[in-house]
Amino acid sequence: MEMEMSEVLERVGGLINGFAVLARRKCGLDFDEGQQQLMIKAWEASKDFIPEIHQSTFEKYAKTVLYFETWHIIQKEARTYKLKKRAIERITDQEPTEIPDIMDLIVDRVAYQQIVARLPKKEGRVHELRMVGYNLREIAAKVDQSLTWVQKAVTKKVSWM
Repeated sequence: MEMEMSEVLERVGGLINGFAVLARRKCGLDFDEGQQQLMIKAWEASKDFIPEIHQSTFEKYAKTVLYFETWHIIQKEARTYKLKKRAIERITDQEPTEIPDIMDLIVDRVAYQQIVARLPKKEGRVHELRMVGYNLREIAAKVDQSLTWVQKAVTKKVSWM
């Protein structure tokens, strides 16, 4: 099944962005770099996907492929981090901050979008920017609000119903 890159991005672009955000949050990988790696993997998956063999939709197949690629990226970055951490410990005799737990959260993008849609416009924008990886100060500047307001918007509990 031959797909153009634009079709691949249309079908699994949300997954790519979600997993790139996850990689950024879990191991500090630059969002654009993670997104690029995952786009390449999605393109490769589109070339390998044969509906009759995989007995699945492309989206489900790509989600599995992207999940494992994200896990691989995080593992690789974690190993690099551990090596850097050991080097810092040897030089300074101090322990730097620990790396985050790996893959303890996968964002369900559809549920997330439904929740954000129920928020007031500025609060929804705050959450969108947070998901893409902006820090609170950057978000405050983008939505033209105080840092305190942004912190409250991020920590505010949202009703599911």
